[in-house]
Amino acid sequence: MDHSPGRHLSADYPDRTTASCRGDPHPGNLFLLPDGRWCFHDFGIVGRLSPRDRENLSQLFLAVIARDPEWLAAAYLAMGGAAPDVDRAAFTRDMGEALEQYYAGAADQTPSFAEIVNQFSRLSQR
Repeated sequence: MDHSPGRHLSADYPDRTTASCRGDPHPGNLFLLPDGRWCFHDFGIVGRLSPRDRENLSQLFLAVIARDPEWLAAAYLAMGGAAPDVDRAAFTRDMGEALEQYYAGAADQTPSFAEIVNQFSRLSQR
């Protein structure tokens, strides 16, 4: 039997099959118990994602990993993250620049996905 914490996290986390999502995941809300199981705290912010939203979010993650600004812009726009009349070419260009900055900073420190999503949000407000 595999007792690695990552194995238990994926096996014990009930929300992975119910489409529920935690709105406040951080180290203070997640503990590893002595027997290797994960203990979750603070369920004050919990929501549900539709199959469409889960797919769009997956596409967003994959586009960031692939460093593909066209894919990223398409995924972000499919999520409703910007106004329908946004200048798509300019938005895609800006997303590409944000990705470059994100990965350039990742070489010096641990990258923060929250940081890049916040940058996307700022870009969509232009």
